[in-house]
Amino acid sequence: MSEISSPRDTVPTPGGCSYSVVVGPEAAFSGSLRKSSTEEKRKDTIFLVERRTPINWMDPSREMTFDTACEGVGADAMGISSYHSGGVNTAWGDGSVRYLDDTIDAATPRKMLTLDKKAEAHFESEPRTQ
Repeated sequence: MSEISSPRDTVPTPGGCSYSVVVGPEAAFSGSLRKSSTEEKRKDTIFLVERRTPINWMDPSREMTFDTACEGVGADAMGISSYHSGGVNTAWGDGSVRYLDDTIDAATPRKMLTLDKKAEAHFESEPRTQ
């Protein structure tokens, strides 16, 4: 099982956070509110993603947009990215945390981030719950 951790060679930004919700009309969050949905839809949807460029956790205007997230894993430092080699950590609507491999095709994150569609995705590891 891989370890979820923060890289030691990065300097934290005061108030900075390396995780972000994804917001947009197709995502689980539209602005600052979570959309209503069935449990079935939520469990197959990414709610939170890792990002290489930290943001202030108290500034909701800097959350990741759906379009930026859909560019793919590692495509943009403001998008889904990390300092981990090989991929990123993602939190899903069922409460699980999954490591998403950065070799997936660019269309796959769109499926996983869209609340109203089920994603067929492949992961490096099984879901981990706290």
